Amino acid sequence: MISENRSLRGRLYLAHHVHCAQVEGQLVFLDLRADRYSCLAPDQSVDQIADALAAADMLTPDPSKGRPLSAPPPLALTGDLMGYPVGRAPRIRASHVARFAAAASTTAARLRWRSLVDVVARVRDRKRRRGGDGRPTDGPAERQARLRELVEIYKRLRPLLFTSRDRCLHDSLVLVEFLAAHGLFPLWVIGVRMGPFSAHSWVQDESVVLNDVVANAARFTPIMTV
Repeated sequence: MISENRSLRGRLYLAHHVHCAQVEGQLVFLDLRADRYSCLAPDQSVDQIADALAAADMLTPDPSKGRPLSAPPPLALTGDLMGYPVGRAPRIRASHVARFAAAASTTAARLRWRSLVDVVARVRDRKRRRGGDGRPTDGPAERQARLRELVEIYKRLRPLLFTSRDRCLHDSLVLVEFLAAHGLFPLWVIGVRMGPFSAHSWVQDESVVLNDVVANAARFTPIMTV
């Protein structure tokens, strides 16, 4: 529907705080300002869609205040980050514990007191400023080894403060903060699916999922990537 509604695309633009995806014939919108998802049925007319979204301040006729109505490109998901064998573990240093505690506390505070617009902007701006395209100067093998070690450390420290069960957004943001403290800037993803509707968040590097498994993440269509 996104690609077919040329008249809608030509005269209205997505507000900067809104993201969209097309899932099973339905348009799904994520309004970061309101922290809310909206689903529009395929039988709605272009005018009905435009009126509803413009009234909710999700679409704008001013191109300087929005961007073209389009969804994120599909993401390749080829593997999970393998953990360490039983009996082996990376060395956890005091600096790891301090950075994990800082990541967990700052994430909890931001999700409680700041809007998702601010949270997303901070992650995006920091990645642009400090990470460039998100890839440090390490070669692929060195980067993979660093990620594997740090994610394993993160997973071993996580139960000290929280669990990932039913807290995928919090878990993903803490991991993003923890890795950023070590100079690594992977991709943060929010995805949606229908039947019934649900949303999910995960972190991936290239096509490797860091805090989930491919079988689960692949069930969701990306609606926002940072």
